[in-house]
Amino acid sequence: MHPVLSIERVQKKLLKPIEFSSSATTGEKIKQVISPETSNQVKSILVGVVNKGTCRNAQSTIYSPAGKTSSAYWPGVPRHDNLVGQRGIAGFAPVQNPRLVVYVGVIDQTNSRDRNPHGGEHAAPIFKEVIDLLLQQMKVVPEKSDKSSVAQME
Repeated sequence: MHPVLSIERVQKKLLKPIEFSSSATTGEKIKQVISPETSNQVKSILVGVVNKGTCRNAQSTIYSPAGKTSSAYWPGVPRHDNLVGQRGIAGFAPVQNPRLVVYVGVIDQTNSRDRNPHGGEHAAPIFKEVIDLLLQQMKVVPEKSDKSSVAQME
């Protein structure tokens, strides 16, 4: 678990779910905007970012996430060692049957290993906690066999 946040604090910070139109919830395809091949390639890249890249701290022991870290600096704000800005991660889970899309943004984080904020270091562990918690609350069957993580979340 992320050292700064408990599950209770994560729950209190969550926004209300977005309600979709009936066509979105029924699974009715409105328009295919990219080819299935392109979709699979992007999905594969985002899985690779979690498994081998900057999002390794987003790896779950019970679900398979995919995602990408982000960095943004605030225009017009004087920087102090490149720390003023927002770092984050956007992703989805489970990979094979996505049920959840999450963005976690951390603003002006300063307690990093090299004094520079990183989405993978600060936002990714929070992302992991959020997807684990919400997917279990949604009763999504765990894909992986780490039953100790499931027991800890109950």
